[in-house]
Amino acid sequence: MPKISIVVMFHDPKNQEYLDLCLRSLNYQDVDKEVILVDSSIDGHKSEAYPWLKTVKVDNSTNSAVAGNIGFRNASSASKYFLFANDDTIFTVGSVAELMGAMGENRCIMNAFSNCDTEWLHWREMSLYNEGKSLVLPRFFDMNLVRGFEQQLIEYPLEKRTVIPVPYVCFYATIMPQSVWWDVGQLDENFESGPDDRDFCMRAAKLGIPSMINLGPTIWHFGGTTVNSGESEHVKQRRLKNAKYFYEKHGVHQ
Repeated sequence: MPKISIVVMFHDPKNQEYLDLCLRSLNYQDVDKEVILVDSSIDGHKSEAYPWLKTVKVDNSTNSAVAGNIGFRNASSASKYFLFANDDTIFTVGSVAELMGAMGENRCIMNAFSNCDTEWLHWREMSLYNEGKSLVLPRFFDMNLVRGFEQQLIEYPLEKRTVIPVPYVCFYATIMPQSVWWDVGQLDENFESGPDDRDFCMRAAKLGIPSMINLGPTIWHFGGTTVNSGESEHVKQRRLKNAKYFYEKHGVHQ
């Protein structure tokens, strides 16, 4: 039985190249795992077949909270840990095992350090090397910048484990015990897209379950280059709706 169930979210066909690298990086994770790809894209993913990959196809109008919940409802009840991942997330070798080891028997929500994580953590220089050429990565980077460095992304070394508390984490490579997921009550499906992850962490905190960041493993998150950042009227209205609902629920602005 798998010890960890990893749910990967795939929404936009333009992220296919990122998804391919995400799955490739998961193939290097030497842990007892199952990987569930929740595919809400229009045409479906076209990634290389991996024997450990289970695909769950949902309607392309499915919001991220609903899709995430569907993914974990399809996960093995025998898994000790759940891990939520975006399709633009690259896992360095040993990073999942390090997160599992740091989690141990603790009941918390944990992310790895990322180039796109909480901004005040941007003290570490992130650089890659390829044939004597170095590449120092900015906060947000895209596939054109790192093409040719894909293996170096995956093989980026682990650092000394340092785990620090934070108010909340963004769900792009987020691990927790399976029991925490069900005790907190899954993602709130009233959020069409964000801040369902912050809401989850705030609900967890009320149960005494903290959010943590582990500075040992680096997990790359392409983040801003893969989201649909178009400020259409629909997007604006959805953000306003989410913000209003978050305030009504928690009494604070998101």
